[in-house]
Amino acid sequence: MCSTPKSNMAARKPKTQVKGFMQEMDAEQRAGFAEKANQAEERRQQRLARQRRQRERERLKEQENHDGFWGTIWQWLH
Repeated sequence: MCSTPKSNMAARKPKTQVKGFMQEMDAEQRAGFAEKANQAEERRQQRLARQRRQRERERLKEQENHDGFWGTIWQWLH
């Protein structure tokens, strides 16, 4: 038994315009939201910078381990 294709109601655009959540805020609320978003972005940038510094420290420490006496022995054995 074959079925006929049916339109997908979910794929249709709504007839009324959907407002974004920022449009429903007043100017003071938008300013507060923007301030919090900027603070979050600043914290994110600081976190990424800390992670980069940590990776660099770990890389240098690993390099020091390979450059010393035991690093020479390790390289000689492998």
